[in-house]
Amino acid sequence: MERKLLLLGLLRQNEMYGYQINEVIDAHIGSSIRLTKPTAYRILHRMAEAGWVTFREEKEGNRPARRVYAITKSGESHFEDLLKQSLREFKPLENESVISLAYLSMISKRDARALLETRRG
Repeated sequence: MERKLLLLGLLRQNEMYGYQINEVIDAHIGSSIRLTKPTAYRILHRMAEAGWVTFREEKEGNRPARRVYAITKSGESHFEDLLKQSLREFKPLENESVISLAYLSMISKRDARALLETRRG
């Protein structure tokens, strides 16, 4: 769930190509979530099959074509569901996820407050 949440959240902010997504993850998230490049591409492929993301091929000069991913309306709805579920669920400190907290501003303040209060217990 956290990996999908991360990828959908990144795409909700901007369209991105696969290498760019991996660079953002490496630079800003690092080891807080285990997501290898092949796994990220597999998840993106599955999310495209589910209709949560789309992609277009883009070619620059002599370079190989690259896929530019974008979130769909269905993907935005799924992202919000995942975000609310992640915020609602309590997890022990060693498994604490910061992904959902990074996207907290993407839902209403009322929902965020209620979900965090539920999480706090």
